[in-house]
Amino acid sequence: MDPKHILLAEDEQYVRVSLSAILKKAGYEVTTVEDGREALEKIIAAIDSSRPVDLLLTDIRMPGISGVELIDELERLNIVIPILVITGYGDKELIIHLMRKGCADYIDKPFDPEELLERLPPIFEKTEKSRKASPAVQLIQEKEELSRQLESYIAHFEGLRKQMDSAKDAYRNLIRIREDSCKVRVAYTHQPLSELGGDFVDIRNTPRGCDIILADVAGHDMGASYHSIMIKAFFDENCRTGNDGQAFFRLLNRQLLENGRNERMVTAIFLRLDLINRKGEVISAGHPPMMKLSKKIQVPEPLMAVGDVLGIHEEVRFEGRSFDFVSGDRFLLHTDGLINVCRPAGLGSRKARSQAGAWEREKKARSPAFSRSPDFSRSQAPAWEREKLGADGLDCLIKKHSGLPLREMVTQIGDAVTEFCSHKFNDDMLLLGVEIPE
Repeated sequence: MDPKHILLAEDEQYVRVSLSAILKKAGYEVTTVEDGREALEKIIAAIDSSRPVDLLLTDIRMPGISGVELIDELERLNIVIPILVITGYGDKELIIHLMRKGCADYIDKPFDPEELLERLPPIFEKTEKSRKASPAVQLIQEKEELSRQLESYIAHFEGLRKQMDSAKDAYRNLIRIREDSCKVRVAYTHQPLSELGGDFVDIRNTPRGCDIILADVAGHDMGASYHSIMIKAFFDENCRTGNDGQAFFRLLNRQLLENGRNERMVTAIFLRLDLINRKGEVISAGHPPMMKLSKKIQVPEPLMAVGDVLGIHEEVRFEGRSFDFVSGDRFLLHTDGLINVCRPAGLGSRKARSQAGAWEREKKARSPAFSRSPDFSRSQAPAWEREKLGADGLDCLIKKHSGLPLREMVTQIGDAVTEFCSHKFNDDMLLLGVEIPE
């Protein structure tokens, strides 16, 4: 077993050399520095090395950064390390302050070398027990790390919110995608119920491919648009940090819950595409499933991913769905407003009636292998609910227009849905199509 690595911070050379010799003779590996600034640099540099610092032994009074300032800086940087403080002043208030900061122990000058050596083993034993902590303790540590990451997300969000000149203009800009800058082919259609809405979609290129977010905030007012801005800010920051979809949703859920002045439920879907390895992962937060349209089969396949909605419960769970893809495969993401459109009484126009009959015949001919989960099935729905387009109706539209170029396919599906409900929408509608390039 490697010897414990002690970093000794002491400005008096005689004391530094003497303590170093005593510790090395006792079997410890010792690194010495003259002040707090050098100690901080050594600790940070050693974090990812093969020999991290196991204990900091530091004097309080040092030039530059003092021992107290060094401890404060380690706390600010969230660097957890056992600390034994050397003090010669007998200041009880200072000692209490240091112990509250998490110092493992202290020793007053002058002290006997044997006394110092006796203090060290209990500190290392306590540290080892902490590393083997119970799941409850590990959860606390994870929440502390989550809080640290959350601060950077919130800071980015606050900066973006200050730039918003008006809610309506901001919402219109949020929904726009620069299709020509994406690493994948993209086409989308969006029909908001009002000038302010809660549907949101965005795509960001990554070193290996791209990340895609599609979300649906409950409501069609300024509060919904406010939450859309929040989602965008968090998504932008997530692209910088590189967190996966599950971590992103947990951070977003926490902020939605803490934003008590305007509580909203949010469903969302996060898609990460690795264009190098041709692999993808989809994470759902209570959202309708993403549809995969294989280039060879051209039959829509729902990629089911289970997850809780956001903004309701503190504890949320998500199960990712991984999949492979090839050039020419397509993925369709949509909000529930698309499948919840209803046929008006009398079926509207002759074209709508004809289209509705075709969908009914298509559904009856569908193979059971492509049936949906109960959450999105119309087979058990009451008679009045069967006037909805539903997931099956959307499947029929996808199959009908699957042979068209991506943009034309998405446009034709959007037009058909609009015709189905005779332009009488009851929610925001958003449909995004993604195609893997050669």
